[in-house]
Amino acid sequence: MTEPKKRTVKRTASKETSEDMIVTTDPLPEKETAEQSQFPSLRGLQNLEVEKRGADNDGSEDGRWRKTYVLLGDLESLEDEENEVHRKNRIDVLQQAIMNGLHPQEEASFDGAEIHEDGVSVNLHYSVNVIPSIVDEDPESAVTPADVLEKEENEPASASA
Repeated sequence: MTEPKKRTVKRTASKETSEDMIVTTDPLPEKETAEQSQFPSLRGLQNLEVEKRGADNDGSEDGRWRKTYVLLGDLESLEDEENEVHRKNRIDVLQQAIMNGLHPQEEASFDGAEIHEDGVSVNLHYSVNVIPSIVDEDPESAVTPADVLEKEENEPASASA
């Protein structure tokens, strides 16, 4: 390890007095460009970028973007995955991820419900596997709300055929 360089600097406390002060001049750490700090995925840190782009993320850095909705309602009915509210929220999760600069790679999933800390509301947790848009090499493969709605429109027709 090399010794930091030292230099002597005159510091003037007032016009009448001055004193010598030794200052070390360690090299400054390499500074990140604004783009690198905004887009950690440019440095290979995709999961960190996903984590930073979601207010409801839990620190797991697993590449899943999370969204929590808080609703009034009864926990038992909201735990049922067939509840219409989940379909709407899963579609909104895709839209929110896209608006946060992320490309969903699949449909969003309902991850569970729990009583909110207020004791009256229910927290509904959703997540989706995403890739930061700045490093997505196949952006056309991103799953959009329109894709899900189109799939839903076509499902009844294909089931009756």
